[in-house]
Amino acid sequence: MRRAFLRRRKTWLFALVAMLAIVAAVYYQRSFPAQAESIDTVTLDRGDIEKVVLASGIIKPAVQVSVGAQVSGQLRKLYVRQGERVRKGQLLAEIDPDAAAFRLTQRYPRSWPAPERKSRPLRPRWCSTVKRWRASRP
Repeated sequence: MRRAFLRRRKTWLFALVAMLAIVAAVYYQRSFPAQAESIDTVTLDRGDIEKVVLASGIIKPAVQVSVGAQVSGQLRKLYVRQGERVRKGQLLAEIDPDAAAFRLTQRYPRSWPAPERKSRPLRPRWCSTVKRWRASRP
């Protein structure tokens, strides 16, 4: 009988301690109110978004192409502007054919034989201009 009494006493003591712990937890929770998270707010205005990046370095193109001409001379007309995108085979500029013809006659005067061509003859676009210019000479 004494054992049963001690067992009941331990059960009641454990229940009492558990109840006191629950009451203490509820009291502690209510004594310190939960702090709300602070949220930053701003008013909206219409305007441009500007993002500036300051950096130093060397800018290199993804693809670099060397452009050259088969003949040199003064440009008569330029068909593209600086920075404009171009396609393969697009005409970029036109060289003055009169200046090119003059340089050709300076290089190969009439008294000299024309240079021999080993393959099929090359006919530049300004070839007819050279013939007209030679025909107009005295």
